[in-house]
Amino acid sequence: MSKIVLNVYRPEKGVCGVVRLNEQAEKLVKQLQRETGLSAKHIVSQIIIQGYDLVEIKEEK
Repeated sequence: MSKIVLNVYRPEKGVCGVVRLNEQAEKLVKQLQRETGLSAKHIVSQIIIQGYDLVEIKEEK
C-alpha cells in the first residue's frame, strides 16, 4: 500500500510584522525601556508571549 504524503510549507524563521502602538502604550513601553535598558522589541515580545494565556476572548452577539 502506498503512503499518503502531506507536504508542509513552513514560513521562514525571522518573519515578523509591524504593529503601531497608540500613544499611551508607547509611553509605557518607553518607561519600561528606561527602567530596564531592554529594547522595545524585547519588552513587547515578552509581554505578548507571557501574557497570551491571560487573554480571554468573548464573542459579542
